[in-house]
Amino acid sequence: MERNSILVPSPLAPGGHGAHILKQPESQDASHPPSHPPAPSPEFADNPWLDELPHIVWVADPDGGAVHFNHAGRDYMGADPAGADWSAWVHPEDGPVLGAAWTESRPYAVEARLRRRDGAYRWFRIVGKPLPDAGDGIAHWLGTCDDIHEYKQTEHALASKHALLATAPIGLACLDLELRYVQINSALADMNGLPVDAHLGRSVAEVLPELWPGLAPVLQRVLDNGEALVDLELSGETAAEPGITRHWLAGYFPLRVETALVGLGAAVLEITPFKRTEALLRESRDFKRAVLDSMEAQIAVLDRDGVIVEVNAPWHSSALARGSEPGRPAPRTGIGTNYLEVCRACQGPSSEHVLEAHDGIRAVLDGALPCFQLEYPCHIPDQEEWYSMKVTPLGPDIRGAVVAHSRITEYKRIEVKLAEQARQLREADRRKDEFIAMLAHELRNPLAPIGNALKIMGHTDGLPVRAAWCRGVVERQVEHLTRLIDDLLDVSRINHGRIELKREPLALQEVARQAVETSRPLFESRHQRFSLAAPREPIWIEGDRIRLAQVIANLLNNAAKYTGEGGRITLALEARPGHVDIRVRDTGCGIDPACLPNLFELFYQADHSLDRAQGGLGIGLSLVRRLVEMHGGEVRAFSAGRGRGSEFVVSLRRLYSVPVPSAAPLPGPSPAGLKKILIVDDNQDAAESLGLLLGLGGHRVWIAHDGPDALTMALAEPPEVVLLDIGLPGMDGYAVARAMRGSAGTDRPTIIALTGYGQPEDREKTRAAGFDAHLVKPVDLDTLNRLLGAADRGP
Repeated sequence: MERNSILVPSPLAPGGHGAHILKQPESQDASHPPSHPPAPSPEFADNPWLDELPHIVWVADPDGGAVHFNHAGRDYMGADPAGADWSAWVHPEDGPVLGAAWTESRPYAVEARLRRRDGAYRWFRIVGKPLPDAGDGIAHWLGTCDDIHEYKQTEHALASKHALLATAPIGLACLDLELRYVQINSALADMNGLPVDAHLGRSVAEVLPELWPGLAPVLQRVLDNGEALVDLELSGETAAEPGITRHWLAGYFPLRVETALVGLGAAVLEITPFKRTEALLRESRDFKRAVLDSMEAQIAVLDRDGVIVEVNAPWHSSALARGSEPGRPAPRTGIGTNYLEVCRACQGPSSEHVLEAHDGIRAVLDGALPCFQLEYPCHIPDQEEWYSMKVTPLGPDIRGAVVAHSRITEYKRIEVKLAEQARQLREADRRKDEFIAMLAHELRNPLAPIGNALKIMGHTDGLPVRAAWCRGVVERQVEHLTRLIDDLLDVSRINHGRIELKREPLALQEVARQAVETSRPLFESRHQRFSLAAPREPIWIEGDRIRLAQVIANLLNNAAKYTGEGGRITLALEARPGHVDIRVRDTGCGIDPACLPNLFELFYQADHSLDRAQGGLGIGLSLVRRLVEMHGGEVRAFSAGRGRGSEFVVSLRRLYSVPVPSAAPLPGPSPAGLKKILIVDDNQDAAESLGLLLGLGGHRVWIAHDGPDALTMALAEPPEVVLLDIGLPGMDGYAVARAMRGSAGTDRPTIIALTGYGQPEDREKTRAAGFDAHLVKPVDLDTLNRLLGAADRGP
């Protein structure tokens, strides 16, 4: 180590007061020291012995002017013997330290860096002492500088080492050969659960008794072999957290001075949080695996390229047998296999679905589809299995997909059964409709002659009172039976969407009066009091006149049925914003509140008593609700209970724009004379009674009971009107009509279907066969007379 002395000037102003501001010289270039050898300083001319000292000695003027060095100083500094400002050689960071020492004008000792002639800085211990003059001032400053550079470097190294020990995020320690702690940082002390001081001088066995049995052979091996052991995982308990198992990653290495082994070094990192996270991940993975393996579906996870990265147990056990063609090797579908390539390789004559599956998986992997599903057959010898494949993405931030194959063979079988049952239900429903139509036809056939006979009796003078009463009873029951048949057919038509409403602007009062006229005979027969409450101004609605009149009439008839003789029935029409209400109130037997929610259901009967005094099929109110709903309205029922009457309210949309009334239609043609009428019906009673009734009106009538006879009679004497039944034996009515149209020449009769079939398709058939009109039995005589009056022979 080079040891020299240097002279440092005083920073004090003259008289020792105030600090001299250090400044770096502006012109001196430290990297180019003077090339001439230093000459003796004038200050040391009287003391040549100072120039001979090996240490740097300096003398400065009291005003801090020129500083003079001895030979050692001049040699170190490369200073001018005449003296110069000392601040050129003090490190800029150390000038304030010296200035603070000199301001007190008393001896000082500081550490600072001084620049050598080659420009390098070294640390020195600078000692300065003021020399008084004859008075109270300072004559000179005298001082020395000792080189402490190596000491400072060692001190810095030790400070860095202590800082490393104190701030290192891992635990560090030094052990002697007896495995006692010599040094330890706070991180490792905290892991061990003791203060740093409590470790020093104590052995590892004393500090870590729980871990010592496992540590002892490891530490001894490092001492014996002189080689480091790293990446050792340790687990156990320490005083830091008694009763809790913790985990560390440790390394132990020998410490040597020169070549001599002096102890061991230890570096320890606590990995307890990582181990706990690892355990949670392992538990999560095991849980996921257990869930996946417990599922019946065969599941695989694909990466972004379609490579299988994970499968569950059902996939693993069945993948080899799934989807292979007969005579071809089963594809490998385990982990590491590209499933898209498997799909491409499996395409064959019975694997049309494979290409679709491939494209669907690719679309999900590319993000083009949020999900893909496919049902496909998987042929296995002696049986056919069905599977459903569902492909879903792994997540928004993970490219990949989950493919799940689920066996749906049983569902497919159930689906086939349900389809067959649905077909059977449709067939049964079709047969039911045919049965209802046939039932209506068969019921109307006997009603027709009964009705005709009653009308004939009405033309008979002098009918006994008892016979007249009987005629009235039979006539009312025929009308009732006819209404039941019509309602039953209407319900069937509505259920199948076969009713079309003929909407037009209507004055509600006119519709109500039409319905009242239909129901009035029933009120009168039961001696019931009826009243109609309606505003004078027309209330306009839009709807089908016939169907809305049917709705009101059904409600009035229902009120009459369930109201005793002498009871009161009220029909009220009320206008309110946007809607109109049709209210039918009665003072009858009332309705149990428990029955109200089901009152409008088809075939529902609120009266379950054995006598069933009021009769009915339970279709009237259902028909009302459906017709009202077809008009965009609603119907509700209210009753306070048995014996307290009831009220039915129909609400319909109100029409505000009043239609412009059209000119009154011209009167229709008056009945045109007597007609020649051919009646064709295999029901003799129906044919003869109708013939008798028409004969009483003056028409010429002749009767045929089958098609051939009818054609023969028509050729012998062409009729003007033919009343033709459809269901004739052998040659049906359609064939008879076509034959008459083909042979009538210029004498074209009016052919009117007179049948028990009244469905829309039945009317379409008669029109296509050449019929001019279609009447349903029992025929309304007024309607028939209008048709007869309008009938006219022509080309």
